[in-house]
Amino acid sequence: MFRPGTAPADLSTWADEIRPSRPNPGPWHFVNIPGGATGYEASRDYPRRWIVSALNHFLAVLGDAHQDRSTRQEALQWVVHFVADLHQPLHAIAEDRGGNAVLVQFNGR
Repeated sequence: MFRPGTAPADLSTWADEIRPSRPNPGPWHFVNIPGGATGYEASRDYPRRWIVSALNHFLAVLGDAHQDRSTRQEALQWVVHFVADLHQPLHAIAEDRGGNAVLVQFNGR
């Protein structure tokens, strides 16, 4: 868990750091929007376990006063991470695992 005063930017990588120890949260980190689409469309782009459903789930946990403090803290860490992920353009393109299958060249490499 994070310490009081931790900056949101420092929380944003937490979910990537714990990925190997969690049961398959990979699809939570992106949404596949088909090429040529003009934006997100819930009826087309909202299958279970992708980032939008995961974000909604953890927002509900965070807002639930009946949840214990550590559960709500973890939910906050997920929310911060997902908001950061949603600002990554490659995390919202179709059929390539959130941009993870896109080959990029920089300076000829």
